[in-house]
Amino acid sequence: MGIKRLAIQLDPVETSSRCCVYSPGDVISGSVTIFGKRNVNVNGLYLEIEGRAKVAWNKNDNTYRAQRSYLNLTIPLIHDGSFLQEMADDGLKFPFSFALPHEIPCSYEGKSGNIRYSIKAVIKRHSLFKMVYVTQLVYFIVKAVVDLSKDVTTLLPLRQSVSKPQSGLKRIMADAWLDRSGYVPGEKIQFNANIDNFSGKSVRGTTVQLIQYTTFTDGKHKNKVKKILWQSKGRKICDKEIQVWSHFPITVPCVPPSGMPFCNLVDISYVVKLIIDPGFFYGNVIIRLNIVIGSVRNPNGDEGHGRNSRNVTSTLLQPSSVISPDRISPCRLSCDGIEFQHIDSPPPTYEECELTGFQLFRNSFSAGKKEKAE
Repeated sequence: MGIKRLAIQLDPVETSSRCCVYSPGDVISGSVTIFGKRNVNVNGLYLEIEGRAKVAWNKNDNTYRAQRSYLNLTIPLIHDGSFLQEMADDGLKFPFSFALPHEIPCSYEGKSGNIRYSIKAVIKRHSLFKMVYVTQLVYFIVKAVVDLSKDVTTLLPLRQSVSKPQSGLKRIMADAWLDRSGYVPGEKIQFNANIDNFSGKSVRGTTVQLIQYTTFTDGKHKNKVKKILWQSKGRKICDKEIQVWSHFPITVPCVPPSGMPFCNLVDISYVVKLIIDPGFFYGNVIIRLNIVIGSVRNPNGDEGHGRNSRNVTSTLLQPSSVISPDRISPCRLSCDGIEFQHIDSPPPTYEECELTGFQLFRNSFSAGKKEKAE
């Protein structure tokens, strides 16, 4: 037959700056080229396109596996029958094109699973040694299309406050917030936090993390994998000090979208996490802010609603008379190139029950100092 090899060439995509990157609904076109020395005599040439998700993990000496097919196409380029043609200098080219379905998951690679899309060409022939001649797999990437503008809740700010007693009325109080909850890769998350240390001793340190949680399932069992995408550490907080994270930028890396749409084997979520380490014998104080990562940004994220979010935040940050008495002189704290400021203005208002207990502590603390001075 004189065939040396087969080659698959994909045409460039106008909507993508990278080769072999497509969106659901795109048309993929290209050609299969047969290279050889003599005449080509084959009985059929077919293109096989596949998109498949696979998951597998081990737990307690058991192995759990599952797979799903999301794309399975066979395109005939030479129908069954005899095909005889003289080989050209640059080979024989057979063009092809096909459209991707709209409802397919994006490509994904992980330790416990993957979602891969591939193309291969198969030649049928009658031979004493081989009945088929197959090319190597050519993989292409399907990127997600998750439009944040279709979910107005992604423009809403996120905020969480915690107060953890240490002993008696001594406690650590923390407040963290984001201007909005929805982002796309390349955008910056503006992280804000105020951490009050009235525990009676120094806090060992703080950490801010961007975490990806991936849950794999075989339909009955689940395996949750944690991956820290980014983190930054703050230094220790002395007693009666505040540590402030003001519009601290966290760049969203290139990651799959939240939820992994159209895939029932893999689910992904993202969290901005603040960890406060009080030291030995005390559990960490933790704040979790669940964010949504998409692929198409909301055009109102930095304009109309962005201003509204900042107005809401500034309203929530009105001074609280409950914890203002001991805000004396400002001081600077620094670590790892990050600056934190101990400021005269108090942190945001906390829940009334927490403020009531904290007020009692401040009153008793001030009375004790006065008696000691007398």
